[in-house]
Amino acid sequence: MLIFDHTCKEKNLTTLVDLEPDLPPGLLLDEIRLRQILLNLVGNAVKFTESGRIEIQVRADAQQAKERCDLIIKIKDTGIGIPENEQETIFDAFHQQDGQSTRKFGG
Repeated sequence: MLIFDHTCKEKNLTTLVDLEPDLPPGLLLDEIRLRQILLNLVGNAVKFTESGRIEIQVRADAQQAKERCDLIIKIKDTGIGIPENEQETIFDAFHQQDGQSTRKFGG
């Protein structure tokens, strides 16, 4: 969250990070891709949240084999949200919600 600290302070946003205490000490994953995804998701949470909070929760679901786990990351915010009828398109190539001002929120 350090990269977003300045903007969060300017907007008076509370940021909460909840890391499960039993996370594995090491993980084998695509660090670059995970960083890119988190920067996009947290960046959008900061960008579209005018007041309130942003929460990041990280858990490990080790219900498969002992040497493997699913890393579960949830990001919640008190921002404007995405209308239900627009949610199907969020993973399409660039799509901006209808009526959204690019002047207010950028690209």
